[in-house]
Amino acid sequence: MIKIKKKSVRVQLILLLSFISVITLLFFSVVTFIYDFNETKKNTVNSLSLLTNIMSDNLIASIEFDDEMSAEAMLNTLRLNVEIDAALLYKGSGTLFSSYINPETDAKAVQALMQSNTLFTKEWSLKNFEYLDFNHIFINRSIVMDNEHLGSLLIIVNTKQLQKSFIERVWMQVLVSIVILGIIIFISNYLQRIFTRPIIKLKDVMAVVAKDQQYKLRIDRKQNDEFADLYNGFNDMLGIIEDQHEHLNLQQQQLASEMADKEQSEILAKLAKQQLENITNTIPSVVCQFTFSLGHLMVSFISNSIKKLHYIEPADVLQDFSCFIKSIHPDDQSFVKYTILDAVAKKSNFSCEYRVLLQHDEKISIQDSKIRWVSLQATVITDDEDEGGDSDDCNLFCETADIKDIKFNSNLIDITEAKIAHEKLLEKQKEIQEIHKHTRDSIKYASLIQSALIPENKIFREYFADFFVIWHPKDIVGGDIYLVEALNENELIIMVIDCTGHGVPGAFVTMLVKAIERQIMANIEEGEVISPAKILALFNVQIKKLLRQESIDSISNSGFDGAVLYFNKQKKIIRFAGAETPLFIVQNNSLSMIKGCRHSIGYRSSDINYEFKEHEIDVSDATQIYLTTDGYLDQNGGEKSFPFGKKRFKQIIEKYYTESFADQQEYLLYELGLYQQDEDRNDDITVIGLNI
Repeated sequence: MIKIKKKSVRVQLILLLSFISVITLLFFSVVTFIYDFNETKKNTVNSLSLLTNIMSDNLIASIEFDDEMSAEAMLNTLRLNVEIDAALLYKGSGTLFSSYINPETDAKAVQALMQSNTLFTKEWSLKNFEYLDFNHIFINRSIVMDNEHLGSLLIIVNTKQLQKSFIERVWMQVLVSIVILGIIIFISNYLQRIFTRPIIKLKDVMAVVAKDQQYKLRIDRKQNDEFADLYNGFNDMLGIIEDQHEHLNLQQQQLASEMADKEQSEILAKLAKQQLENITNTIPSVVCQFTFSLGHLMVSFISNSIKKLHYIEPADVLQDFSCFIKSIHPDDQSFVKYTILDAVAKKSNFSCEYRVLLQHDEKISIQDSKIRWVSLQATVITDDEDEGGDSDDCNLFCETADIKDIKFNSNLIDITEAKIAHEKLLEKQKEIQEIHKHTRDSIKYASLIQSALIPENKIFREYFADFFVIWHPKDIVGGDIYLVEALNENELIIMVIDCTGHGVPGAFVTMLVKAIERQIMANIEEGEVISPAKILALFNVQIKKLLRQESIDSISNSGFDGAVLYFNKQKKIIRFAGAETPLFIVQNNSLSMIKGCRHSIGYRSSDINYEFKEHEIDVSDATQIYLTTDGYLDQNGGEKSFPFGKKRFKQIIEKYYTESFADQQEYLLYELGLYQQDEDRNDDITVIGLNI
């Protein structure tokens, strides 16, 4: 027979805890490895892309004026970065205009690398791209001015420093993992002792009891947990065995003294009957013996525990078998009776459960009576001489026990599981509430940041006789924003922007618009003729490039509708260009509307080369102008829940344009609220009114 070597509980616990910990550590190490690799590569490429963009912008003049020395001087500034192997400046025709080769780099190796790379074709110079292989990073930027391709800048960077930094991170992670693994093994060893020490202690005591029969041995109970209950049960069991062992020794002594006066058979019968009575009358279960002989079923023996379990006297059961059946619940009587008879007929063992009706009064319904659940275990014993099984005579040895507590505990388990599920649900609700609060707090903080981008009203007072501004985001943050830039004491630019969506998504786009606006304003030179149409076109190009929406298949699809207004206080003119946004003008007591172009900014479907139409208006006479996003015009309301519309907006301006602008603001809000009634707000609302 092959013996299988057993693993102790201690070893199994250590292996289980260590395995789970190692798998978890390995998983997080792989995740951290992938994350570090991607972040390192991303940060390196981003920083190099930014450097390439700056260099390409600075080299525009050199290519435009064919100043090779100036280009070479600028490229030589890259020597400060030892990671850059080469920088190559090409003209629009694809010919090399100027270059920088790191003195520590083999120039021939760089040329061979370029010639062997399939990326370097004539068409690559027209594109912006980043390409990485194991040893080099290639970043190319097309140099464009006024939509004319002047050339391209290619920077080749070695990855030695990047590889070195990454290897150092990997080794650091390996060392940390080894330390953590050691800690895990130590903790696993400590934890297994907590669980295995009580089990080993119990095993040792059981071995001593089994070997030496020391029933007086007891286990100290220092724990206050499930092991304490286990120890208590084991100690109680030893106490019962000790008592029974002493009782058996006493009976053996009595047997020895009686054997001298009586026949051995009589003494054995009496002792067996006495032992059976002593045992069966001291345990809570009922032990009985049914004898089936000559076609009749009789009760030959029953313990006194029948009094407590069935509320009947043992003598009554011995005289009449039906008395036992009548003590059972009426619905279960036939089931128990025929189960016993069937077992006797088939000479087979059986078990069943039935109910006993306690203290039943005829005036009380069975449903309102007290009921006890009982289990019945029966063993059929046939005559040893009846090997063929032809005789009808047999004995049925039965034991019945109270299982009320088992039934109760089964229901209690269901109730406990329901309580645990309810508590988990409450914990989950609390967790969701915490997450919701954290999200709301974050959005409120974002609202403070967005509000800081909104210009102060004092800038309007410096250029206009009167004004009002309505800026009401639909949510805590919104997708509407208006920007004001003073070029000098006479010139001012106003932008009203309605970005994609509202709430948090719209707010993100407003941040992008603000960043592009700062770049556009920084590139405006003093004395330059300001063109709102050109500003919209620059927005269109920058958003499509930054969000990579040049293709109709791009994943992202964000942009905005809006208008740009230029005002020259000295020359008394305004220039206007709109993208799906109109301008309302009141001059000489007459209201007119200038429509914006039917073309949005930055979306996938937007044409990157679209030229917006520009309008110039003389404002030498008294003029009032109004700019609004579609949030005001598209608000649903009225009896049929239709949009507010431009017609109603014009009617409000015509009715109240002679009032002060503070009153006009109140009238606009009042009329919108009166029309909206119980309808929900559709979108962010921005309306600006200016009196020139």
